[in-house]
Amino acid sequence: MEYVKVGSIIKTRGLKGEVRIYPTSDFRDFRFQIGNKLYLYHPESDTHQPLTIEKRLLDGALEIITFKEINSIEEAEKLVGLELHALKQKDILPDGGFFFGDLLDLSVIDEDGNFLGKVKKIEEYSAYKTLRVSREGNKDFFVPFVEAFIKKVDLANGQITIHVLEGLL
Repeated sequence: MEYVKVGSIIKTRGLKGEVRIYPTSDFRDFRFQIGNKLYLYHPESDTHQPLTIEKRLLDGALEIITFKEINSIEEAEKLVGLELHALKQKDILPDGGFFFGDLLDLSVIDEDGNFLGKVKKIEEYSAYKTLRVSREGNKDFFVPFVEAFIKKVDLANGQITIHVLEGLL
C-alpha cells in the first residue's frame, strides 16, 4: 500500500483523547470526513496504525479530531508530533494532478534544459510548499512551488522545469 501525508498531530485538546491536527492535504474535507480511516505513522518502526475518525471540528487552520481508538488524554499525548497518512488514491486527483510526494527525486531543470539538481524534500510552510533541491558539490537551494517559479511538472520524464531568478541558486 502507498500512503500520502495528510497532517501532523500538534497537541491534545480536552480530556477524552481529542487531538489538534495541522492538515497538509489539498483535499481536507475529503480526508477528514467522519468515518474515514487515517493511518498514524510510527517512524521508529516504519509502520502505520489505522485510526477511524469519530468526530471532527474545524478550528481555523486546524482540525480537531476524535478517533474511535483513542479514549483518553494519556493515549492522545503519545500521538503528539506524529504524522497522519491516508491511502494514496489517484482517482481523487484532477486531470494532470499529482501528489507532492511524487515529486521527490525528480530532476530539476531550467527553461533552457540545464540540469540543476534533484528534488530532495518538500518543505511545508503555511503560505505554500517549497521544493528543496540538492546539487552535487553545492548547497541545496529552495524553489517555492508557485506559478512564478514552476513552469512544468513532467512526471512521465521525471523532470520539473523552473524559472530561475537572480539569486535563486
